[in-house]
Amino acid sequence: MFTPASYALPVNTLWVLSLTLSLISAFFAIAVQQWLRQLRLPPDMPVRRAVQLLSFRNDSLQAWQVPSIISLLPLLLQIAVILFLVGLFILLQSLN
Repeated sequence: MFTPASYALPVNTLWVLSLTLSLISAFFAIAVQQWLRQLRLPPDMPVRRAVQLLSFRNDSLQAWQVPSIISLLPLLLQIAVILFLVGLFILLQSLN
């Protein structure tokens, strides 16, 4: 009967969490980037209408907490790297 090493479960758990956080932050970064690219103003729009539209879009971005989401993405990546390194440290300690 196969029994995994005692370090296998914590290492795999940390690495799966790291991968999950990395993928989540990549997904949201791409989604926000694509969304913001589509917010460009048409070049032939009158200035008054453009200002109104920009104000409306800014209010919508604030209501959807987009700046907060964007500011969390680097934090998610940093946590993912830390989890990966902790898992690597546990693996290397067990091999010693």
